[in-house]
Amino acid sequence: MGFGFVLRKKKSQFQNVSVKIKRRPLAPPAGPAKTAILEGNLTKGELNMEVLWPRRIALLLLFLATHGAYAEMGYGSTTRLFTTPNPKGYVEFVDAINAAKESVLMTIFHITDEAVIKALIDAHKRGLDVRVITDRKTMILPNMWWHYRKLVRGGVNARKSTKGFSITHQKSMVVDHREAFITSINITYKPETTRDYAIVTNDAAIIEEMTAVFEADWENAAKHTKVTPKLTNENLLWSPVNAEPRLKAFIDSAKVEISAAIEHIGNPVLRDAMIAAAARGVRVDLIVPMCTMASLNPLHNFKFIPEHMAGKINVRIIKNPGTATHPYLHGKMMVVDKKSAYVGSINFSTNSTREARELGIIVSDATSIQGLLDTFQYDWNRAVVPMKNPKLISCGWPW
Repeated sequence: MGFGFVLRKKKSQFQNVSVKIKRRPLAPPAGPAKTAILEGNLTKGELNMEVLWPRRIALLLLFLATHGAYAEMGYGSTTRLFTTPNPKGYVEFVDAINAAKESVLMTIFHITDEAVIKALIDAHKRGLDVRVITDRKTMILPNMWWHYRKLVRGGVNARKSTKGFSITHQKSMVVDHREAFITSINITYKPETTRDYAIVTNDAAIIEEMTAVFEADWENAAKHTKVTPKLTNENLLWSPVNAEPRLKAFIDSAKVEISAAIEHIGNPVLRDAMIAAAARGVRVDLIVPMCTMASLNPLHNFKFIPEHMAGKINVRIIKNPGTATHPYLHGKMMVVDKKSAYVGSINFSTNSTREARELGIIVSDATSIQGLLDTFQYDWNRAVVPMKNPKLISCGWPW
C-alpha cells in the first residue's frame, strides 16, 4: 500500500496523442520540414522536435489554462493544516459553520464551546441540515450533558453515539459536502493551552467516504449497531476497521525518520513497528504528555515508555500543566521521512485502534508537512527526557 495521495487523473482527450505522418499537423512547419512530414521522411528524433513536442507543449498549456494543475488528494483539491493553541478559540470551526449554505455534519467526542454551539444553532435557524453525533458515554458528565441539551433545545438534530463502539472519539466535520475537517480537536475547554492538529480538505473522494460513514453512524446511533460501509479511500484511516494495519504499514514505510506526537500509547503492534523501524536504522522520535488528561491513570504512558526506550526510540515528555508556550499534548500526528504525515483522532492505544470509532488521514502536501515538522520541533525543544519514577503529584492537579 502506498502512502501520500494518489493523483486520480481523469482520462483526458489529450492523453496518448498519436500523430500520423501523412495527416496535416495542427500547425505544420514551413519549408523543407513540412515536405518531410508529408512525405514521411522525418527520423523519430526529428519528428519529436518538429511536431510532437510543439504539440505536447500547446496541449499542456491549453490543459493548464482550462483545468489548473493537479493538486494532492485528487483532481483540483486543496489541503491545509491548522493547529492549536489558539487564544481566539475554535475560529476555524466557527467560520466554516457560519459560511455554510446547505449542511453541517459533525462527529465530535466532546463539544462544550459556546461559540461553536451558537454557530451550529444559527446554522439550523438558517434552514441548513445540521446534524451532530457526540459520544454517549461522556453524557454522564454534567457539563457535557448540559451542552448537548443546549444543542437540542436550539433545534440542532443531535444524537448520542451508538453503544456499538467503546466510545465515539472521532473529531470531524463536513460542510456543504464540499469541505472536510479531520482533527484531533475536542471542541471544549482550553484551546489556548492545548496542542492539537487539524487537516481541512475539499477532496471529493475524502468527503464522499466521510459522508457515507457519517450516515452509517447516524443510523448506528439510533439502532446501537456498529455498521461501517465499504471503505475504499487509501488515505483515510478508520477505527475499529483499518486504522491499526494502516498505521503499521505507514510506520513500516519509513526509510529515514519518524516524528510522532501522540497523547496515548500502548498498542503492541504499533510499538513493535516503531521498534523494528529503529532497528533498521530509522530515527524514531516520540513525544507524549507526561500525564494524560481525563484518564483514570494519568501516568498511563509510563507503563509503556520504558519498552519504547529499550527499543531505541527517542522518547520525550511534555510536562503538565499545559500553558500557551508549553501546551498540553492532546494531538495525534506522525510524519514519516518528511514526506507524508498522519493526523487524526486515533491514539496509539489498543482501545483507540481496535474498539473505538476514530478517524485519521494521511497527507503529503509540502506545506502541511512543514507545518507539522515545525510544530513538532517546537514541542521537542521544550520536552524533557522521561523521569524514572514519576509521581502523581507531578501531574499538576487540578487541571
